[in-house]
Amino acid sequence: MEENISKLKKQSTNLKSKMTRLAKSEGEVKFPVKDELIEKMDPHGRPLEPLPVPLIKLEDLLPNEAIHDAIAVWNFINSFK
Repeated sequence: MEENISKLKKQSTNLKSKMTRLAKSEGEVKFPVKDELIEKMDPHGRPLEPLPVPLIKLEDLLPNEAIHDAIAVWNFINSFK
């Protein structure tokens, strides 16, 4: 039991130090965020998963001028789910 408590205290200390570092570097984060920065922030240090391949290409269905409007309509409709 005491071992678990000491582990939790250690994790708490680690998280507090990470939060302090994040708070200090808050103004430094620029978008888009570099992949290396995200990997550093992952507590397990895992590499990023690749982006999924799109099922369809909108360019094949709509002219480029209409894609923005189609996405806006899609977004609007899905906001009511």
